[in-house]
Amino acid sequence: MQWFILSFLTALFQSLSDLFSKIALRKQGILSISLLKLAVPVPLLFLLYPHFPRHIPSQFWVTLALLAPLDVTATILYQESIKYAPLSLTLPLLAFSPAFIIVTGWIILGEKLSVVGITGVIMVTTGAYILNLESLKEGIFAPILAIFRNRGTRLMFIVAFIYSINSVLGKRMVLMVDPLFFSWFYFLVLSILLFPITIYKENPIKNWRKTPLFSLLIALSYAAMIVFHFEAVRIIDVAYMISIKRFSLVLGSIWGIIFLKERGGVTRVAGSLIMFMGVVVILLGA
Repeated sequence: MQWFILSFLTALFQSLSDLFSKIALRKQGILSISLLKLAVPVPLLFLLYPHFPRHIPSQFWVTLALLAPLDVTATILYQESIKYAPLSLTLPLLAFSPAFIIVTGWIILGEKLSVVGITGVIMVTTGAYILNLESLKEGIFAPILAIFRNRGTRLMFIVAFIYSINSVLGKRMVLMVDPLFFSWFYFLVLSILLFPITIYKENPIKNWRKTPLFSLLIALSYAAMIVFHFEAVRIIDVAYMISIKRFSLVLGSIWGIIFLKERGGVTRVAGSLIMFMGVVVILLGA
């Protein structure tokens, strides 16, 4: 039961971080918010998990060189996505990540598609269709095509694809070193990569001061999410933890509808719930 509570808290603080970010992005820059999320958790994670591996294999650094730029790109696109489109339309699209893993494994690696996997993919796609059900009057395929017409949803769809690649590379890296060392070291690397870009294009300190309360809330909620994430995976299989963590896409949709007055409440929550259940089916059936 403890793992479930920790996983749910991970989902809750993830969704709150997205809500606070959406509000702060009205005045702050995308890069400043991205840096805030990546940098603030580093000292906290280091204090909680001051682990250093005795040996780091060379393959770790090769994988890191591939993964880190992708993750920084995904983080920036993620913030840009929720800036320009409703949370109730963008966040549920993250459910496509496990679906992408199944499909790319079938196309590239020739892996067999299981009935459970196909069912999960169909559920995710059906949920995405329901998200944009209001555009059905434009044609039967309009709800799916609407994902690519909107800048924000199009970007989140790209983020979901990047995440599907990163999940494979990230799992590979964690198997090479102590996961607790990886928790703070990886965020440190991402922060170092993003820092010069942010300083060059924006003034992060000035940006954070524009909405000091929400800057603080973003930092605290995102740091809490990461801590609960790693505490959960210490006691339960990652697939179970992620299946509960993805409930954040439902919570984020609800926050957007309640606090930001986003329209399409019933259909969007229904669509996000179906997509979440599709993720659970895929992950637990893997």
